[in-house]
Amino acid sequence: MTKKQLQFDRLLSILEQQSDYLTAKSLSGQLKLSEKTVYRLVKEINQTYFPDELIIKKRGRGFKLNRLKNYATLINAKQNDFTPASRQLHILERLLTISPKKLLIYDLAQEYYVSDSVIMKDKIEIQKRLNPFHLKISTRTGNIFITGSELDIRRALADLVPTFSMIDIDNLSNTTNQSHFDLELAKIILEEIDQIETDLQASMPYPYNVNIFSHLYIMLERLKLSSRKIANAEVVDIKMTDYDEAILKESQKIINDIGNRLGRSIDDLEINYLYQYLYSSRFQLSTHQQKIEFSRRVVSVTKFYFKEMEMTKSESINEQSPMFIDLANHISPLLRRLDNKIYIKNKMLHDIKDRYADIFNQTEKVSLEMTEQFGFSMLSADEIGFLTLYFVRFKELNLTPIKAVVMCSSGIGISELLKVKIETAFQNLDIVKVVSSQNIKDILQHYPDIQLVITSVRLQEMLNVKTILVSALLTDEDKKNIQNAIGEINYGN
Repeated sequence: MTKKQLQFDRLLSILEQQSDYLTAKSLSGQLKLSEKTVYRLVKEINQTYFPDELIIKKRGRGFKLNRLKNYATLINAKQNDFTPASRQLHILERLLTISPKKLLIYDLAQEYYVSDSVIMKDKIEIQKRLNPFHLKISTRTGNIFITGSELDIRRALADLVPTFSMIDIDNLSNTTNQSHFDLELAKIILEEIDQIETDLQASMPYPYNVNIFSHLYIMLERLKLSSRKIANAEVVDIKMTDYDEAILKESQKIINDIGNRLGRSIDDLEINYLYQYLYSSRFQLSTHQQKIEFSRRVVSVTKFYFKEMEMTKSESINEQSPMFIDLANHISPLLRRLDNKIYIKNKMLHDIKDRYADIFNQTEKVSLEMTEQFGFSMLSADEIGFLTLYFVRFKELNLTPIKAVVMCSSGIGISELLKVKIETAFQNLDIVKVVSSQNIKDILQHYPDIQLVITSVRLQEMLNVKTILVSALLTDEDKKNIQNAIGEINYGN
């Protein structure tokens, strides 16, 4: 246990034994520390357990323990928070936010109740996270810090820090992580996003609204904490490209408006950077505004996916069809994100990979082939997850009913009742036969395209098709199991 942790524990122990306030002078005498150190310890304890106020401070009376808080529970929770992985993430976030400024290794060790050598081991793990962003974590004269280009710093913040990557901007005021956000600043940014949608007469759906929010918030945090500007070479000169004038004007308006509202000068390069984010986003337009003309590369990449994906390769999909336009409307900003090295986070990724494993894996394979053929950089798993959902939807549009048999011990009566219940609950099943357990193998030989057996009797041996055991009453749990089986058959998860 470190010296500082011992001081924390002694202070809390003294306060726990008292029901009334204790002055700094009294605590100073009992702890054998200066009054200044007592004030510092109280401040650090309350900061450590923010938003909970563990020690109440009252002018003229001193300090007392907040009896509404179970401090032992809070301490255990906080210590559980600081597993090696979570400690490394906390340190990473702090160093990224203030980069290229430094933190003392000694101070970090004291704060997280570990030795200096543990912080040095953390440095190795943090560097692994930073490698994809071309950033470096270094130590010098007892300090630790992160160096790299300003754009790479911001990209790492947006991608690695859960505060930004998994934020729910629709419920920001209710977030349990308010200590990470200046809610007044967040409110200003949300108002600016609303203004963008109004001016461009289009809505910005998830994840693009989250991307723009994170970009603007990180920009302002970086300007406040590091005062570091983007280098000219880091952002493409928009006017040297085939740019979208409406989006460029909107970018100028938003950056100038934020600067005026905050009384802060913002470099013109931030206009170009915001433009890249907006230009790489997908806007939802009204039906009469929908774009049906795409660049040659967007058409080529969209055709490539339809040609290579299993559920569409045998289809003849016209460029003017809703399916083609829908995917092309996603491919267009996706390619611009690759151009501008802009990343998006997909908070549904785990569920997509779990539920639609086969389609995700196939989309990943085709995406790799696409990048090799067209010379693009690799797609992230987050991008592949969003693409997967399009092909899940395309597959659902063309799904044929799953052929199934219903089986009970006798094959009549209860089986027929079970069949009616199943047909009512599942429109995507084609019950071709009601059978008894004695002749199930003959039926499967006669109907080789059967994909599912739903039985109310436990079988003595395994069948070569997926089998679900249900009760004759067809409970909610039975329905859930059947639905899961349908998902496995359709999507291979």
